[in-house]
Amino acid sequence: MCPVSSIRRISFLILLLVIVGGCGSGTDGNNKDSDPPESLQNTIPVSPSAARFVQLARQALARQNYVQGLAFADSAITHAPFSPDGYFVQGLIYFELGRIDEAGASWREVERMQSDYPGLAHNLGNVAFQSRRYREALAFYTRETERSNDPNPWHGLGGTHEVLGNAAEAREAYLQAVAVDPDYIPAYAALTDWYEREGDFSAALANAEKAFALDTANLAYRYKVGALLRRVGEPATAIPHLRAVLDAQPWNYRAAFSLGQSLRDLDRLDEAATMLARADRLRAEQQDIARYGREARTTPESFQTQLIYADALRRSGRLAEALKVYHVALSLRPQNLALQANIATLYAQTGRHAEAETLFNKVLRIDSTHAEAWANLGLLHLSTGQLVKADTALRRAFRYGEGNPAVEAVRERLGQRR
Repeated sequence: MCPVSSIRRISFLILLLVIVGGCGSGTDGNNKDSDPPESLQNTIPVSPSAARFVQLARQALARQNYVQGLAFADSAITHAPFSPDGYFVQGLIYFELGRIDEAGASWREVERMQSDYPGLAHNLGNVAFQSRRYREALAFYTRETERSNDPNPWHGLGGTHEVLGNAAEAREAYLQAVAVDPDYIPAYAALTDWYEREGDFSAALANAEKAFALDTANLAYRYKVGALLRRVGEPATAIPHLRAVLDAQPWNYRAAFSLGQSLRDLDRLDEAATMLARADRLRAEQQDIARYGREARTTPESFQTQLIYADALRRSGRLAEALKVYHVALSLRPQNLALQANIATLYAQTGRHAEAETLFNKVLRIDSTHAEAWANLGLLHLSTGQLVKADTALRRAFRYGEGNPAVEAVRERLGQRR
């Protein structure tokens, strides 16, 4: 097997079948956190068993494990059919899956049982917004502001007013969101976009810097800071931000374009030309992905469409986004072993090693001859220094995968490193 010194140079395979967002910063009225509001945490279901299933469903939702989350929500409903809690978390999961009608049906069950349920009106507002019933969305968001001291519905009101062309009302709603909670980052992001559209780049930058200061790991906020620094005449200060974003997201054509403009502003013309050409190439590459994304959102029930979108994201290096969409696909075909193996591989690539190993082992318990799963499990063990386990897994991969191009590629690569 490979010497330890070569372990870190081995990358994971992506083995795909042949048949195979939080809060926004723009004008989308669907400004809801994935987790229920804090007030929901204090809602006590009818039975301890139902409470446990609700909590497990929330945890699965946070991990984007929608299949498991829906199963736990169903169990909560079974154990407490007259409690709204299971239906509420079920609606959250359906909404994340883009199954808006089903989310609405779940939340209407909640409304039938408890019309003042925490967060209910806000989420019904999200359903109305996604269904383009904007006046109805305004009514729901307003209802939520009247019953809770939470920034989310104010954010939703702002996004809905923007869609309706009510710019002043949108700004006031965003400002009210940060008045309610000065640490509510999405409202600062929304204000950034609002002021940028109005041409007030200094005010936009100030809000972008607030958002970034509160979440320095967020590359979208960092990009906005860099792009706006260039717009206010500080290209030299913008460049480190834009380079950092592009290093972490090499597909980000907006960052490449702003970086190219900043270099041009500083008369670094050769570097600028190279970067702007890169931005044009990246934009062309990402156009197809954007189209696949639109198709996936408009046909959330299409397994094939979700896989096409996820595969395109994965090829572009957008692994976290790809993983979420693969989970959406899995919610449509929960027994698909090849797809589960792909998800396990992405877990491994994104550093979620324990989850990867668990899912690979689940696949192999069902099909002990799944050569690609054995190969990727072997590579996972190599990457974590578990050489004995790696040897066992890879021997089985080579036994069951003789003639399989992906497995043979692993054999060849490892053979070069013996």
